[in-house]
Amino acid sequence: MSMVIDIHTHLALKEIYPITYLNGMFGEGASRMNKQGIDAILSLFMTDNSCERLIRQMDMANIQRAVLLIIDGGMGMQEPPFSLEDIYTIHFQILLRYPERFLVFAGVDPRRGVAGLKLFEKSIIKFGFKGIKLYPPMGYSMDDRRLYDYYELCSANNLSVLIHTGPSLLQLRNEYAAASNVYNISRQFPNVNFILAHAGLNPNALEEKILSLPNVYLDIAGFQSIILTD
Repeated sequence: MSMVIDIHTHLALKEIYPITYLNGMFGEGASRMNKQGIDAILSLFMTDNSCERLIRQMDMANIQRAVLLIIDGGMGMQEPPFSLEDIYTIHFQILLRYPERFLVFAGVDPRRGVAGLKLFEKSIIKFGFKGIKLYPPMGYSMDDRRLYDYYELCSANNLSVLIHTGPSLLQLRNEYAAASNVYNISRQFPNVNFILAHAGLNPNALEEKILSLPNVYLDIAGFQSIILTD
């Protein structure tokens, strides 16, 4: 039997995300819900610090392994309660506990400069992370020259790059999430696999020239708000 891998999951722990990001993820409902109500929901669903709840859900769905994606939203919104290095360490501890169940992609933001790049190098060498997760709507383009050092490291270490290409919160720079932006970098770094997250949300936006690239893959992770609406 083939192994089933979920390429797109996140650690459900509220302290690793900017609170403004979490509030925004409630969508229109957030404007109708008071702070006490939001805090109650976060306390109920965003406390899975050891991934035990996620593992139970994986077992129910017959998913053998999952990729935990770290979102670095500190530069684009506000720094979360835990530092980015602490967030990396938390994910590393999960890897140590469940090495056969999880892979981790490091969240990066090119505006963190040398310190951010060194932390990513540490995540490869010490933590064994297997890729990077980019969230361009936080305020940078996926072809930002400051990301090229990250792509070089991915190429040298056989790591993948997963990029958010779906819509995000209205206050963010959603124009940076266009799937077409991957065309040039995927050709410049042919040994790196680029994964377009949420690509199934708007398949008409995927140009034929992108679909023909051998190192570009599509992630069809959805949005619960859209599923509930439909």
